[in-house]
Amino acid sequence: MNGHKFLNSRRLSVAGFSFLFAYILSFLFEGQVLYSLLDLRGTDADCYILAAIIAHFTGLFTSSLFVKSQAVAKNMMFGGMGLCLAATVPFFFAPSSLWLGGLIVSGYFSGCSVAAWGFFLRAFTPKNERIRSCADVLIYSNLLIIDCSKRGCHESIAVYWSKPCYALPCNRYGLHLDDAGGA
Repeated sequence: MNGHKFLNSRRLSVAGFSFLFAYILSFLFEGQVLYSLLDLRGTDADCYILAAIIAHFTGLFTSSLFVKSQAVAKNMMFGGMGLCLAATVPFFFAPSSLWLGGLIVSGYFSGCSVAAWGFFLRAFTPKNERIRSCADVLIYSNLLIIDCSKRGCHESIAVYWSKPCYALPCNRYGLHLDDAGGA
């Protein structure tokens, strides 16, 4: 019983979302990983970064048009994370138009996933715990970014992209659609 209390929905949601947020901050939002890749390939960064940021904000603002229920929010989060993961595949290869397309898709759907997580934060986290949950996400995602940055100097780029894969199982079990509220 103590293990279940320790791993409640709020904590699993925070842990899983921290991986997505680390991906966003280390890659899409002028992250060190994106800059390193663009610099490695000798590519101009301005167009790519601006497109990713605009797409991210578009996803944040437009997701409220179709995320109206818990089920839709859950599907948006899982679908968005999966699309973000798939959209990074072109970065394993030489620069092409797929890089820009991947950044736009990742930016848009990561913005939608952030907004969908906000839906769960409001629905399942008590008011006095919301600031703590958001702080936990920032702390954990920054620890992951530091880990990625440290290891990135000594490991291949493929290691960077394997880390967001861990977010899907964490959120799979952390986001319950129960009416009781979880925590």
